[in-house]
Amino acid sequence: MNGYFSDVVVGGFASSTSADTSGPNIRLFMNDTLFRNGGITDENPILLALINDTGGINTTGSGIGHDLTAYLDMDRNNSIVLNSYFENDLDNYMKGKLTYNLFDLSLGNHSLTLKAWDNYNNSSEETIHFLVEAGGKFILKNLMNYPNPVNYDTKFTAEQNRPDQQFDITITIYDLGGRAIKVIKTSEFISGYEIPPVSWDGSVEGGKRAGRGIYPYRITVKTNSGETAEGSGRLIIL
Repeated sequence: MNGYFSDVVVGGFASSTSADTSGPNIRLFMNDTLFRNGGITDENPILLALINDTGGINTTGSGIGHDLTAYLDMDRNNSIVLNSYFENDLDNYMKGKLTYNLFDLSLGNHSLTLKAWDNYNNSSEETIHFLVEAGGKFILKNLMNYPNPVNYDTKFTAEQNRPDQQFDITITIYDLGGRAIKVIKTSEFISGYEIPPVSWDGSVEGGKRAGRGIYPYRITVKTNSGETAEGSGRLIIL
C-alpha cells in the first residue's frame, strides 16, 4: 500500500511561542535562608541561591558566556562557573537551588554577585553583602523587630557570631518610665548566624495588652560557654 502525508512541518516557527524578555529571579543567602543581606558569617560560608524562571534555568552553558557564574568582591575576571552545582526542584524545571562552599575568606566585608540565564537567553544578576567575622568578642548585630510599628504581634531577631551553640535568650520590654512590662525567655540551639525569630503578642505581665506608645527593649543572649552579648532597640505599638 502506498500513500503520503503532507502536514508534517520540519523547522519553522511555532505561532504560539510566548515572548520572554525577563531574566531569572535570584535570591541569595549565606548558609541558610535566615541570612539577611550584610549579615555575619565565618571564613568558610556556604552560598545558597534560589533561582526560578518560567522558561527554565540554563545550566548547560549553551550560548557564548551563558554559564551560571559567581564572583567575589566585584572581581569579574575571577568568575566561578557553577553549572554543575544547580539542582532543579523535584518535577519542576522552572526553579531550583544552588549551594557552593566558599573557603578561607579574609576577615571583613565582602560581596558576591551571581549571574544566571534562562533558556530564552535572558540574564539576571543579584549581589549579596556579608561580613566575615571569626572568633573575637561575642557580638550581636542587626537587632530588629518586625513588623515595627506593631499592630498585633511582632518578632525579634538578631545576628551573632557563635554558630552551633545553645543560647539562652532573654528579651525585656520596658515602658518609657523604665519599668519592665514583659520578660520573654527561651532557649535555642542555633546552627547558623541568625537568632530565629522570637515572638511577642503585645501582652504585658498578667495578660493585658500593652497600650499604644513607644516601648524600649533589650535582648540578652548567653552561650553555653558563658559568653554574653546584649543589644537594644525601640518598638511602636499602634
